[in-house]
Amino acid sequence: MRGPTWRASRNQYQFRCYNRAAHATEVSQSVTKNSMFYRKRCDIRITLKVIFRLTMNQERFSTIYRDLSIHYKVIAQLYRDLIVVFESDLLRHNPIMLGGSGVDHVQIDESKFGKRKYHRGHRVEGVWVLGMVEAIALGTNRVVTVSQENGETETRLVPQFKAGRRFLCTVPNRNAHTLIPIIRKYVAPGTTIRTDGWRAYSGLHPRERYNARTGALQVAMMDSEQHIYRHQVVNHSLGFATEDQVRQNNTQGMINTNIIEGLWADVKREMQARHRTKVECPYRLLEYLWRYENRNRIWAALVRGLGEVSFPNMPRQRNRDEEVENYQLITEEEGSEEVIEGDPTDEMNNNHEIDIDIGDDTDTDDTDDDPDYQEVQVQPPPARRRRINRRSDVAVVIEDESNALPSSGNSSALSVEEATSRLMDVVRNRELNNFREASEALYNAMIAEQNTPNAV
Repeated sequence: MRGPTWRASRNQYQFRCYNRAAHATEVSQSVTKNSMFYRKRCDIRITLKVIFRLTMNQERFSTIYRDLSIHYKVIAQLYRDLIVVFESDLLRHNPIMLGGSGVDHVQIDESKFGKRKYHRGHRVEGVWVLGMVEAIALGTNRVVTVSQENGETETRLVPQFKAGRRFLCTVPNRNAHTLIPIIRKYVAPGTTIRTDGWRAYSGLHPRERYNARTGALQVAMMDSEQHIYRHQVVNHSLGFATEDQVRQNNTQGMINTNIIEGLWADVKREMQARHRTKVECPYRLLEYLWRYENRNRIWAALVRGLGEVSFPNMPRQRNRDEEVENYQLITEEEGSEEVIEGDPTDEMNNNHEIDIDIGDDTDTDDTDDDPDYQEVQVQPPPARRRRINRRSDVAVVIEDESNALPSSGNSSALSVEEATSRLMDVVRNRELNNFREASEALYNAMIAEQNTPNAV
């Protein structure tokens, strides 16, 4: 068997078949067939440099473009091919299933990746990300606290944990129909789960009923098919570390979700702000997971993945619209748009932005069964808009005429034609102080004309 031969016209090696009985003419195939390098217009040595810089140095596209003079589209396509290699290698050698033996509990939380629009206010434009991380017990530390009131000391043992394996994925929303199936998919049954008091997680533990007079736990309604985890809840409205809000767990001491909070800081430090979008975020999350699983052998894992993944023969086939639409990364979950309302006593004031749906038809409170319940229609305040007079640099606040209150002056005696003429004169002469009075006069004149019966 002959080895590969060098083909100078294509600047690469190829395999050649010399069996004339099987082929009428000589047949040759490139050594890169079905690989990431097949039929690339870019030289294979330049391609390897780009892959090395993207994987080992984590350089930006602009830096590679400036140093190697390669178009952005070529670099972006190589990065997309690397993501396919990362996902295949991750699923083949590091299947994602959190929990099990050796894991104390799994902390779960959601965070919004993005930035404040125009850097103002608290509104965050971005994408929701669900995170799960294992908490591995390291033992306990002896902590001594001194009371400031009487100087008494208290010694207690505080358990210590370290972060283990983790999983991250983008989600369209934070309702139970979206989060619960993902948790069941990637967390082993029987694992202890620790979350904050977001109401979408309330279905993970049996619903509890308490005695209204004594406050004692009376019954916990449990579904053996649904409640396959032990769920611990931290009430972040009271502090970073609180008692377990699920009484039936009988958890001793204070609990927290500091590990998952530290995970958010780590991920956002690695991911640039411009990549925290609905399109780019799943790719960056998958790269982060692959790097963590192979943090001590990145280059060896990359070479292993390049040898195991088979690509289409034609590079153009990798970008066909139907294939791109049907292909979905494990770090991108579609979820469900149906909204599920949980127990109204669940915590609402957590550390992240809360979606509030007003007038949702899927609200499942008990007000429909209350005969004394009456729905109250709240009249919104008058709409206000701000207009800047650029010539005189005067800011004028104008109230919406639809909700303006009629004035009690003599302007109500004007006709519609007279009030309109007066308002036009005020605008033409820029009499800003008389604008509100003139607009109210026109409003009152129109109301009076509607209420006056037509003369016979």
